[in-house]
Amino acid sequence: MPFAKRLLRLSGFRQDTELLEKKIFFNLFVYVAALLVPKVCSPYPNSEVIIRGLSELIFFTNVYVGYYCFVVQHRDYRDLLNAIDSFLNVEAIDRELKKVIQLHQLARRCVTLLNQTLSFVMALQLALCILTWCFTLLYILIVGFNAIATNGLLIMINMTLEMFGYCFFCTELDTTGKIVSRQMYEFR
Repeated sequence: MPFAKRLLRLSGFRQDTELLEKKIFFNLFVYVAALLVPKVCSPYPNSEVIIRGLSELIFFTNVYVGYYCFVVQHRDYRDLLNAIDSFLNVEAIDRELKKVIQLHQLARRCVTLLNQTLSFVMALQLALCILTWCFTLLYILIVGFNAIATNGLLIMINMTLEMFGYCFFCTELDTTGKIVSRQMYEFR
């Protein structure tokens, strides 16, 4: 979590500020000027290059649209980071029931905020991942298996593993929260 928070701070996400405009506009400018305009406006000599160019554009759009979804959800993200910090600051836990209930409430709040923050991003990433897989496989069917196709497959495997990781760990977090909730009510 500290490494992820540092990376997001570089993009302008902080718990203590709402002033994201400068970094947002800079990132938007980089996306439009360096990726979108060249990929859309430059001429393509053949279908192989068109498919490769569209695949790359979809991949980078996935990254940037995910970033902008975070921008839209930055209040929920800041609340999530604050809840996680509160959750971690309770590590000197006594065995009192009050502390256990507080910890459980904070954990459930983290799950709720995580769901609110990532639900749209994950749905969009799934759709773009499927679209990129289709373009990559179409490229392999038309051109054949070469170094560029291998690069596309490696990118797709990376995206698929990233989505699997999100889904797996969030499911584990939710399942553990339900187990803790069930066990908490079994005590006297």
